[in-house]
Amino acid sequence: AAVEKAKAAADVVVVYMHWGQEYNECPTSQMKTFAKKIADAGATMIIGTHAHNLVGDGWLGKTFVQYGLSNFLWWRNDAGSNDTGVLRVTLTGPKITKTEFLPAYIDRTTGQPIPSTGAEADRIAKKYASLHGCTGLAASSPG
Repeated sequence: AAVEKAKAAADVVVVYMHWGQEYNECPTSQMKTFAKKIADAGATMIIGTHAHNLVGDGWLGKTFVQYGLSNFLWWRNDAGSNDTGVLRVTLTGPKITKTEFLPAYIDRTTGQPIPSTGAEADRIAKKYASLHGCTGLAASSPG
């Protein structure tokens, strides 16, 4: 109901979700079911967090779904949760015309995200791209 109300008042509706099973790189069936309900209600995009690791993305009809961007600031130093990133979304009017994942790494001393470059950026980007397979989402928008 909240998404439907927002859609009636705005051209773009971004739903930010705190969801997922910790350290699971694939969305759960509950996440997929709820994402469909949110998309059907009119969300432009759904952005997720909570699992402490990256989870894949894709398209659910005309709604872009990003199931999990890992941590942004994080006190724990562990390899599983140090890979992170920022999602850059380009809109032309109310339509998403481009999405881009910008890899980053949580600094093991400060807990702050640092944009990745070179081999590290390539490694994180490749890992992120591989996560799409278990999302059940389309690789591109229907138009």
